Amino acid sequence: MKLSTQYKLVFFLALLSILSIIWSFFISRTSAFELSPHFSEGDTYMKVRHLGTLDLQSLVVDGITVGKLSDLAWEADSNTLYAISDNGYLFRFRIDMHKGFLSSVHPLSAVPLLSKQGKPLASLTKSDAEGLALLNANNQQKNDTVLLVSFEGHTRVEAYSSSGQWRFTLPLPGKLERPENYYKRNTSLESILVHPSYGIIVATELFMEKEARQRRVLYAISPELGEMRWQFPSLPYAESGVTSIDIAEDGSIIILERSWPSPLQPIVIGLRRIRLESCKKYLPCPVEDLAIFDSRKGWKMDNYEGLAHFRNNQFFMVSDDNIGILQRTLLTMIEIEI
Repeated sequence: MKLSTQYKLVFFLALLSILSIIWSFFISRTSAFELSPHFSEGDTYMKVRHLGTLDLQSLVVDGITVGKLSDLAWEADSNTLYAISDNGYLFRFRIDMHKGFLSSVHPLSAVPLLSKQGKPLASLTKSDAEGLALLNANNQQKNDTVLLVSFEGHTRVEAYSSSGQWRFTLPLPGKLERPENYYKRNTSLESILVHPSYGIIVATELFMEKEARQRRVLYAISPELGEMRWQFPSLPYAESGVTSIDIAEDGSIIILERSWPSPLQPIVIGLRRIRLESCKKYLPCPVEDLAIFDSRKGWKMDNYEGLAHFRNNQFFMVSDDNIGILQRTLLTMIEIEI
């Protein structure tokens, strides 16, 4: 009788494994997605060329559903795309191209970001990871990449290994350190980049308290540079906020901006550019609109939150599906006119 029970258990586990493979084959997949009937692969809109969009429908890796993605970063040394989620997971992907266009994406791993004590952040209600940047990602050496992650809620910037292990916490200027200075808890350190001249730069999603409501600000947080900041006007749409920033090959800052006051209202996604050398102290920086995608004009926009420089003038963008049935995780590849 005992032997029979063991056989049943082995059979059940084998069946479960087979069903899991079948599920992964049919359900965990990507598919091409049309952003607009008038904007196909290879087409250019304003100053942005579309190089493909994939719907990462129900992708699962290491038992974790790919979703709630908040930012991206490209590691050139290993040809790996990193993503973080606002529930505290770190994902790695392999990207396939065909004739210069995005053709497929394959999840490689998913691990939780860990606290200093080695506990998953998701279990500590401190998991709202929003911005991602990499150090040592393009130095022809493998396994030395450091991930910089900015957080909302419990506002901070922390460094991690590529396996999600905590390394150290970066100091913030006093203004950014104090939660009461932010307009809302969930509009704090939304994005981060590493600049060759100004070091680590962060951006808040919306304005800070006691500051102009229609201004968005970039802050240098490297202590040796003192307090440096650059401000620019937001897009003229309701609650338009910065969701990601990255640096282009020419040194300009590419800004991903989103207006989406509520799920029942239109969504507007903007790609914009500022050149820090053109900014003057105490004055707003000149800002260039590269593309404005407005859902009221037929664009099938989703909640784009992540942006990563890939190579040359090419970038990846990703949307946060909030694990909702009415939203998607879209990975889009674009080329920007420089």
